[in-house]
Amino acid sequence: METLTSKEGERIEVDEKDGFLYLTLYLKNSKGGRLIGRVRLADRVFEVTRNREKHLMKKAKAYGFNEYVLRVAKKFDTVELTDEYGTYRIPRQLILNMGSYLHFKDEGFERQLFLPLYIINNHKIDDKV
Repeated sequence: METLTSKEGERIEVDEKDGFLYLTLYLKNSKGGRLIGRVRLADRVFEVTRNREKHLMKKAKAYGFNEYVLRVAKKFDTVELTDEYGTYRIPRQLILNMGSYLHFKDEGFERQLFLPLYIINNHKIDDKV
């Protein structure tokens, strides 16, 4: 298991198993961690799952992505986001270039880059049935 630590104090534990890297986030003042996704090593894809009702930043109509993970990535080039409306394959560099920081109170979230749905929708590869 490998551990990465951002300058903000968040910790990412990386566990390799069965051809995947599982990334678990531990925030600075938090005891428990949460799985933020997994990297499919065979094709260098970071898989994330979202629920629009729960995860979509409503005001900006955008999904957030962990900025630190995107910046230090060496094992993936593409983010594959799946929600109840489909699957989207988004280049990591596109999120870094076009994502924006949204300012909100310190509510226990890590620093994120938000990418609006109108951009994400251009990268749809599969519809949910």
